[in-house]
Amino acid sequence: VVSPSGTPVKPLDDLGSVFLKASKPGEAMTFALPVRTPGIYELFADFVMFPSYGTVQLSLDGTPVGEPFDAYAPELDVSGPIPLGKPDLARGVHDLTVTVTGKNPRSSGMFVSVRRFVLRRP
Repeated sequence: VVSPSGTPVKPLDDLGSVFLKASKPGEAMTFALPVRTPGIYELFADFVMFPSYGTVQLSLDGTPVGEPFDAYAPELDVSGPIPLGKPDLARGVHDLTVTVTGKNPRSSGMFVSVRRFVLRRP
């Protein structure tokens, strides 16, 4: 995981997630998504939700996927699998980027924490 915006990124072992300490829109983290067998896949993301978490947009190799996701919750929670679409992926490593776009008016921050991504054959 790297942050193209230089924003601090760290694992949260107790939550099994990767945390981006974002403070403004445009801050992001990029994950390497390896694909061994080319084809069409269902792509899902699973987020931690919290009172200080923001709204994000995901992109795959620079193209937005799915709808913006609001990670605000009044208390610690998890999103469960959020569908991001059915991309046609070539063999190789793809960039999956999580970019902060803003925050829910009730949120006290713009942090984001990703638990996992899932690729599944439809």
